[in-house]
Amino acid sequence: MRKVIICILVIVLLSAIGVLAQKGMIRKVNNNDSKECIALVIGNASYKDSPLNNPVNDAQDMAKALGELGFTVILKTNASQKDMDEGLDEFTKKLNNGCVGLFYYSGHGVQFDGMNTLYLWMLTLIVKQI
Repeated sequence: MRKVIICILVIVLLSAIGVLAQKGMIRKVNNNDSKECIALVIGNASYKDSPLNNPVNDAQDMAKALGELGFTVILKTNASQKDMDEGLDEFTKKLNNGCVGLFYYSGHGVQFDGMNTLYLWMLTLIVKQI
């Protein structure tokens, strides 16, 4: 049941991006725009104890949709901790004033003491960039 709900949510998200783009609320980036759009997209599925079926496909679909909207996409699939750190490092280095940044993650999440560890990981690496 959980997998069905996740698949539905991904489909809804991708559909929403398409609808918003059609209505002009999200637009393809013009090369003359001064603002850059950068996205870090991670899809992890090959977990040793509980592999998943869809995260890599979801991440690839999201990367394609964002690329079509003009985003520069950093795509990481079945990424190790080192690969994700390098991807976030590249992402944060490309962020600048006026830049639009988007982070998308598909895979297992972990919570510790009520705090999402993915959030802590990103926050730690972004603070290191400052």
